[in-house]
Amino acid sequence: MPPRKMESVNAPIALHEDTPAGGVRRVFLERREIAGLLIGTARGDAIACRRVLGARRGGRIGFALALGGLALAAPSAHAGALAALLHVGLGLLVGLWARARTGHRTREVQRLALWTVLTPLGVAALARLAGFGSARLVFAAAIVGQLLLIRALRVTRA
Repeated sequence: MPPRKMESVNAPIALHEDTPAGGVRRVFLERREIAGLLIGTARGDAIACRRVLGARRGGRIGFALALGGLALAAPSAHAGALAALLHVGLGLLVGLWARARTGHRTREVQRLALWTVLTPLGVAALARLAGFGSARLVFAAAIVGQLLLIRALRVTRA
C-alpha cells in the first residue's frame, strides 16, 4: 500500500462529541496495553474484556500469547497438546452455554477464552521455571481459564 493509505489505517478514529469518552478511540491493540489487559481479563474487569473483544488484532495477539504460554508451561509436547484439547473442548461447552444464555457470538467467546487462560498459564509457566512444574498444572490452568472465561462472559453480557 502507498504510505498515505497506511497512515489512514493506523490513525485513531474520532468519536462523536456526545460520547462520554470524548477524544479518540484506538482501533488496534497496542503493545503497552497487553499487561493491563492480561490482568483486567483475569480479574473480570468489564472494560478490559470489552477492549479485548473490540480491538483489532486482539485475537491474533491473544493466540500468540496463549501459544507462547503453553510452550513455557507444558513439561512435554504431549501434555501441551492434551491441555490444548481440554481447553478447546471446555471452551466449546462454555461457548454453547454462553450463546444460549448471554447471546455472545462464537468469535467473542473464542477471543475471551484465549485471553482468560493467559494468567493461569503464566502461573504454571512460573512454577515450571521454578522447578515445581507438572502436567497437572497445565490442565489446572485450562480449567481455571474456563472459570475466568465464564466470569468475563458475565461482565460483557450483551
